[in-house]
Amino acid sequence: IADIELKIHCLQKSNVAMREAIRSKEHAMKQTLHGCMLRIIEILDMLDSLYGNTNLDDKSSQHNSIILRKVSKRLKACLEYYGVSQITFDEGQFKVGEVRVLDKAEDSGIESGRIITVCRKGYKHYDKLTKVYKVIRPADVITAS
Repeated sequence: IADIELKIHCLQKSNVAMREAIRSKEHAMKQTLHGCMLRIIEILDMLDSLYGNTNLDDKSSQHNSIILRKVSKRLKACLEYYGVSQITFDEGQFKVGEVRVLDKAEDSGIESGRIITVCRKGYKHYDKLTKVYKVIRPADVITAS
């Protein structure tokens, strides 16, 4: 019996060590995935900027614009596949932690604290294991004062 108890004890220690190793690997993988997501988001920002600065007067620019949209669409689909979505704001309202308020502006037509302008899009990630959204990058906004 003592021999069996010793083997059980050794197996339990081994089990705990393996669980800790798995947690450590999962954490490292999440950090790597998070970094990749941020890089893709930065590329989307660049594509949006390029598209916004494209002169659509000639056929070449129109063709380039179509290509930019297709690349952007594929990158967004890649992010969505991994549970990343753009932060949206219903009627200018936001949740704390999802935005970074860069400035407040006077606007008599909008209720104080509501979003007037989104300067940079924000993104969040839905973790399927924990079933929780985590903000990857908050949106930069200007609100009404």
